Amino acid sequence: MISPKKVLFLFIIILLFLSFSYGFISHRQKLPPYGLIKNIYAIVLSKQQNINDDNNIRKKHSSWNKLNKNFKPIKEIFLKDFIPGINIFSDRNYFNHKNDKDLEGLKIVQLPKHYPINVKILSSEPITVYRPVCKNNNNETYYSWDKTDIEILIISHSCIHTKVFKKEFESGEITLKPGGPKSADPIFLLFKKKNTDLLIKTVPPENYLVPEYKLK
Repeated sequence: MISPKKVLFLFIIILLFLSFSYGFISHRQKLPPYGLIKNIYAIVLSKQQNINDDNNIRKKHSSWNKLNKNFKPIKEIFLKDFIPGINIFSDRNYFNHKNDKDLEGLKIVQLPKHYPINVKILSSEPITVYRPVCKNNNNETYYSWDKTDIEILIISHSCIHTKVFKKEFESGEITLKPGGPKSADPIFLLFKKKNTDLLIKTVPPENYLVPEYKLK
């Protein structure tokens, strides 16, 4: 009579043989779950590559997290003229490291870095909105926007914004999603007329306490 230990051992051997055989056949014939495993592996590999790429960029630009003279840590929204070295977010000292000349003549809406709600703007004239994107964010919002040739480099702990999308808006109320989930996406504006009046009318949660601003 075969002992229980030998039965268990034989069962394990058969199970391993069948598992190996199925794995070999599924790989050769690309049977399920070959495709699923391949996709999961590709996603994991891609995410790790993104992390490595971002870390290399931070090493190359060692000043990315140093304070700059333009920075005042206030969790509010400000509308300012873009100048080289200006902090991109109102509560962080991060700035652009590449192609400042492509942003000259634009206004920047300085949001808190992790601003969570839609930004509503009233504009008296048509404007063009530019949004840099980060590959760690959900960028589905920009599928209908136009991709520009502008390449910038806004480096932070959670995101590195590089590519820039744009969209034309008519006068009136404009609603912009903040971006995320890793970081809000910066907002740059191009006024087509110098006498454009612009009002940021969003009233965010208590811990942001953003007043309304009007450009004159």
